[in-house]
Amino acid sequence: MGKIDRPNGALARNVRRIAHLDLPGAGQVTVAGRFAFVGHIPNKQNLGTSIIDISDPGNPRLAAAITLDDPTSHSHKVRVAGDLMVVNHERNPTPVGRRAEQLPGVRRALQDEHGREPTRSEIATRLNITETDLAAIEAAEKQPYRNGGFRLYDISNPAAPKLIHHQLTGGIGVHRFDMD
Repeated sequence: MGKIDRPNGALARNVRRIAHLDLPGAGQVTVAGRFAFVGHIPNKQNLGTSIIDISDPGNPRLAAAITLDDPTSHSHKVRVAGDLMVVNHERNPTPVGRRAEQLPGVRRALQDEHGREPTRSEIATRLNITETDLAAIEAAEKQPYRNGGFRLYDISNPAAPKLIHHQLTGGIGVHRFDMD
């Protein structure tokens, strides 16, 4: 894909950058009052959610950063209502995806189809992976993810968010949600 030249370094037509703040990749951004709440995709810093003071749009500043204590999780969704903030807590994708959760169902389906235990090759073929990848998936299956859910924070002081509760939900955690 080629770069499109824009006059004066503009990023897009009729859009002008007024500020820049260097943060790891983001999923959802929610603006409430004078703060922007940024949910981060998996990153090396284990950054979950950033709270940015945007009261001076030309000079945004990081008010608070919530890091995750679990390197197998990320929190890329964030919603705010009044003094409450909700963020998701979801399992990071592995190099072979989240197929460990699919493995029991695939085994059952193949056993029903063939009337016997499926071979490793049959399982790998059904999952569209290699047998080497299957070994990684089986290892992940033995250590199920137990941190999925959502977290509720008191943000009456956005510079010092306080965890109220981590609600566990099972599976890979919460991906999409809304609140009001």
